[in-house]
Amino acid sequence: VAGAPHDPNFDFYDAIAGQPITFTASETNANQWIWDFGDGTSASGKSVVKTYSSPGMMMGHLTVYGDGVQTLVGPLIGSFTISVAVPILPLPSTAYTVSGASRDRGTGNVVAGVGSPITFTASEIKASQYLWFFGDGTTGSGQVVTKEYAQTGDWTVKLVIYGDGAATAVGPVVVEIPVDIRSCLRCPRVVPFR
Repeated sequence: VAGAPHDPNFDFYDAIAGQPITFTASETNANQWIWDFGDGTSASGKSVVKTYSSPGMMMGHLTVYGDGVQTLVGPLIGSFTISVAVPILPLPSTAYTVSGASRDRGTGNVVAGVGSPITFTASEIKASQYLWFFGDGTTGSGQVVTKEYAQTGDWTVKLVIYGDGAATAVGPVVVEIPVDIRSCLRCPRVVPFR
């Protein structure tokens, strides 16, 4: 199987919906190869390309007829299992909004003063879980969180989003947000955050 790596811990292949996978039979002397992909579709040939359109665990079969010599033998049947996941799509650049802070004109980083509440809001509303790592050892969860930094520093806030709001969870998708915490409340070179 090419295009779907073999899972080292389980006897199946990992695939992504919409990704073409090449199946090649190792039996080269057969007269006929019939592939059942486990999702209601099939194909014939020694080497075939399949693209799964839906996620799930697929149990497929290859049936080989003939031995390429004088007498037809078989059928010989081999099985394979493929775990198909939905693709992880990158979040748009508007993955979050921030209020209670400003933006540094030079770097574009979020800027706030020590002890000032900053509210972070994830724009993705269909996710099943939102985890926030504020870079100073503290964390939060939920689509909307508020954070007050106790000391100055340059922090990287990580927003980790799980799930797509449908039946199958995807992710994680990680968004990094650079944050500068300064001791002053009216810092230079700062404009309102947009």
